[in-house]
Amino acid sequence: MTRQKLDFRLLGLSIGLLTVVGCDVNTVPTSTATKAETGSASNPVLSDPNVHTSVAPVKVGQAAPDFSVTSFDGHTQRLSAFKGHPVYIDFWATWCPPCLEGLPHTQLIFKQGAPQGLKVMAICDEERAPVEALFKKEKYNFPAYMDSTHKMGPKYGIDYIPVVVVIDKNGNLVDYIVGGNNDERILAALKKVGVTITAP
Repeated sequence: MTRQKLDFRLLGLSIGLLTVVGCDVNTVPTSTATKAETGSASNPVLSDPNVHTSVAPVKVGQAAPDFSVTSFDGHTQRLSAFKGHPVYIDFWATWCPPCLEGLPHTQLIFKQGAPQGLKVMAICDEERAPVEALFKKEKYNFPAYMDSTHKMGPKYGIDYIPVVVVIDKNGNLVDYIVGGNNDERILAALKKVGVTITAP
């Protein structure tokens, strides 16, 4: 067991082998934005990492597509404005259990990565109210953005979430990581862009 993996386990953030690792964005619950999906054998709305269809928009080493999203306070943020800094993007939703399990990781990465120059973007395409309520309840303070135009999913090939995208300071894709339980790969990608994350 590596020290990095152990660090996350010490934080109580590891995900068991039987935990769902991804959610199908094409089967969003209709009754409420915060209801978790359960699926069935005949209609598997929750994905296995080996059957996901999410595909990186460009090859590793190529420029990540630019985009704009909106913060809680209505500020428009473009990815290209962060050039010169490594960027960590977490695509998630309030109705996706693996996404919710990953948000404490994003909080830790923001806390330790920001002083190292890392820009964090947690992007969701839901209505703002349930997202703000969740952040207030859990006391998250990492930057959250709304994709009100619903263009990010198609632009970044996202069919299953969570998806973590790591971009270097030159704006090039370093890794595109689909599903939960990918702590070691995320930490390795961050290390490639000069950001080291450890237990507090």
